[in-house]
Amino acid sequence: MEGGSIGNFENDIPPGPNATETDYNDASLCLPAFQVLKQLIQRCISDAVSSGNVFADAILQHLYRWLCSPRSRLHDPALHRLLHNVMKKVFALLLAEFRKLGANVIFANFSKIIIDTGKVDLPSARAYCDSLLKTLQTRDLFEWIELEPLHYWHSLLFMDQYNYGGIQAKTQNVTSADSSDGDDDIDIVSSWNIAEYLPKATQDHFVLIVSEFLYVPWKYMKEQVACRAAMRDDTSCTPSITIMAAENLEGQVVDYLRGQIGTYFAEKLLTTVSDILLHFKGKGKSESVGPSNSELDPHLHKGGAALEFIKHICAVLALDQNVQHDILG
Repeated sequence: MEGGSIGNFENDIPPGPNATETDYNDASLCLPAFQVLKQLIQRCISDAVSSGNVFADAILQHLYRWLCSPRSRLHDPALHRLLHNVMKKVFALLLAEFRKLGANVIFANFSKIIIDTGKVDLPSARAYCDSLLKTLQTRDLFEWIELEPLHYWHSLLFMDQYNYGGIQAKTQNVTSADSSDGDDDIDIVSSWNIAEYLPKATQDHFVLIVSEFLYVPWKYMKEQVACRAAMRDDTSCTPSITIMAAENLEGQVVDYLRGQIGTYFAEKLLTTVSDILLHFKGKGKSESVGPSNSELDPHLHKGGAALEFIKHICAVLALDQNVQHDILG
């Protein structure tokens, strides 16, 4: 908020065509208080940076919490809404800058941003992220925004922040100079809340198939990279050839995954569905003389456990845009 970058927002807050009359009233009433708040923050930043003032630093760390808490003497609902509108506008500009620098934003909120770097190996992805963050730090508007890479993913299926899974690189492998990316250097993460709405007997099958869908193409890609590295003379490799080879490799992996969908995964799904039908058929017979289980198990669906299992599997696998037609077609 230092300098003239944020000051320009005072003339057009709240942004967008959906602003209500209340928003405009808040903006007009709170603008003097907002300007005082801006001056306070500028002074605290100056004191914390130039003289290392610990009290100014403490104010900066706790100021937003004080503004948000209804129990705080500094809390003003109208001022809080106005400040939140400024934060949303800065956040939108930050995401626009990410896209301008070549990143594909997968998910973003005030505390977390997930991007697709477009790189096929960890060293390239890490170098891109480092360059991206350094570039953002040169922008006056984002100078005081702290961004730090927390996790790197070899592959990621992302539905929302409660439903995602992927092959995550271990921290020590990301930071090491030699990234072998072997099976011991990865973690397969499965965080699928939608699986909780499947019958208990099918949840493990769901996680297993989705994990294999992530692991099979990744393993194939690593094998292809190893073969190419053994055959290639590094001294004759130019950057343009490397980029072209990476694009060709990505196409090969997609073709391989499509082939696996029509063979391995189709067969595995048919076998799993048959097992599910047999399981619930036998379970239904054994419980036919007992009380109805529909009231006891909220995961029993009218369409049948096997149908729900297939619907959930297809919804997750179709998140991969490269094979979406193969999954849903």
